[in-house]
Amino acid sequence: MVMQSLRNGATDGFLKYILLGILGMAAGGLVMTDVSGVFSGGGVGNNDVIKVGDETIDIRSFDNNLRQSIARYNLTLEQAKEVGVIKEMVTGGVREALLKIESKDLGIQIGKDVASRRIGEIIKPQAGPNESLQTALERLLKSKNIKEKTFVKNIKSELAVEVLTDTIRNTFIPDNTSLANVAYEFQFQTRDIDMILFADKDIDSIPTPKEEELRVLYESLKKTNYQIPEYRSADVIYLDPETLKIDVSITEQEIKDTYEENKNYFALGEQLVLTQVLAQTEDQANAIYALTQKGETLKNSYDKIMNGTGSYSENVPFETDQMLPQLAEVTASKEIGKAFPPTKTSLGFHVIKIVDILPPSTQPLNAVRLSIKSELEEEKRNEAYYQISSQMDDLLSRGVSTQEILDTVPELQSASIESIDATATNQSGEKVIIENFDETDTRSIANAVFAEREENTILPQELPSGRIAGFIVTNKENKTYKPFESVKDDLIEKFNKDQKNAENELRLQKHLVELETNGSTFKSIAKEHNKEIKTISKITIMDTPELPLKRIGLAQIFKMKLGSYGILKLEEQSALVKITGHSFPDMTQKTQEMTDKITAMIDQIDKENSDEAYLMYLRQLNNKHRPQVNQTLIERVYGTQNQSDI
Repeated sequence: MVMQSLRNGATDGFLKYILLGILGMAAGGLVMTDVSGVFSGGGVGNNDVIKVGDETIDIRSFDNNLRQSIARYNLTLEQAKEVGVIKEMVTGGVREALLKIESKDLGIQIGKDVASRRIGEIIKPQAGPNESLQTALERLLKSKNIKEKTFVKNIKSELAVEVLTDTIRNTFIPDNTSLANVAYEFQFQTRDIDMILFADKDIDSIPTPKEEELRVLYESLKKTNYQIPEYRSADVIYLDPETLKIDVSITEQEIKDTYEENKNYFALGEQLVLTQVLAQTEDQANAIYALTQKGETLKNSYDKIMNGTGSYSENVPFETDQMLPQLAEVTASKEIGKAFPPTKTSLGFHVIKIVDILPPSTQPLNAVRLSIKSELEEEKRNEAYYQISSQMDDLLSRGVSTQEILDTVPELQSASIESIDATATNQSGEKVIIENFDETDTRSIANAVFAEREENTILPQELPSGRIAGFIVTNKENKTYKPFESVKDDLIEKFNKDQKNAENELRLQKHLVELETNGSTFKSIAKEHNKEIKTISKITIMDTPELPLKRIGLAQIFKMKLGSYGILKLEEQSALVKITGHSFPDMTQKTQEMTDKITAMIDQIDKENSDEAYLMYLRQLNNKHRPQVNQTLIERVYGTQNQSDI
């Protein structure tokens, strides 16, 4: 059991959102769509990015969560901003806070049994061989510096939000059969076409481009085609918990004082001392139970049936009020020495024997001395770790030099990066791995160094390895572009290609007018240019079309009427097209395949209706609680951006 000092004294710190990610509660895991009216600044604390009622998300937690999210997709911070990730993270955080507050206001309560089952589902994959779930939980909480009360509170909050969202999503589901039939009809109708292909390369009357025309083209293309990457050099100042040496000696008096202050946390309710087998299949559990009824011990039964699979534990005490509900129910008679019939839980199939029953008690100091000492030592490490990282944060904020930071805080270390781009590639095109860091950390460091900031100092953040690192940019080689003269030949080629394409389209526009005014026929135009008429039949809007058609042109074909003409833009050519036929699926002769497809469409439409109801509800919550976002802080940390960029 984790002590009160760890629950209330230790700071959740940088690692909080790692565990929240396991729980599926991180903002990046939510559906990201706009919540109108959230982007304001008033009333938000100086270090809070989001405030909704009494729910807040501070900048350190937000930034740490953001960087972990973009690292999974190997994005730089600049790329993340360009595709709107920061805006989505803010919106997701607002949505999470709105749902938490509303579930509280509605009085949604999650019982201990339900929370215990969810915790079991989360912890089970983390448990080692023969390790109890309680031991695995304590180990995980300690490794992530999370308080047990915070963990359980987050689980209950997550479940309450799930109850609320499931209720909203499933409230309004109309009959969408007619709409699905229409959608099916649209998707599986067909078109037949005739077309004449005109290649761009056949145009030979293109004038030589003028210098000013090429320069206009250069300006339009230089950012996408001719950009030379930006390179930066930086010092990495970091705190490594693996090499950090801290005096964590604990006195006997500290242990005694902690024990007395937290005595109620060492209280044990009634305990059943259990020997049990956990099997993965019901047949295995039944076979083990049958052997015990013939007089075999549970251990011998396990050895005969399981062949080393599953798990066997002997004489392990469990508090009765902490047991899984199914196990508490099957052992309710509390018959000592009896093997109980197989019981299914989320962990598997249990065969249990009660060895003894222990009355309520308080664990004596001697029994918990080592665990108290260990936790106090860990608390001192965490506190020292936090203090050092805070010093680093403060010194970087004040613009102190790398050497002065190292002199002031000797526990910190440093490394240098020389001329890398945002993907950690040097000017020779080689991937760089920073000394004493692995490839994953190096990518995260490159992301941080290329964050768009006016300042050259970047405040500490957690790296994937668990180290805390801050950065001082020592040199910037800003983005440049290949000179106009060096790409002139390429520009001439692109210019000529564009002009041929435009001239080719003009030629087809002329023929289209002739067809529509009865001045020409499809056959006469084909004959005039010595071309064949290509026929493609049974085109559907869902299938991959026959070449040279592209999916991007199918929508235009299906907008055209039977017998009408049009122009399709294809790759390095254009086509004059005539719609010669069409067909629709016969809905009166449904096959099983057709029925299955319509059912799938109904399911999809139901989901879209559910999403729409959910978003409408979120808009109502937004108007009710008026969330606030500290845009000034976001712009200060991530660079000035347009409203639409955040």
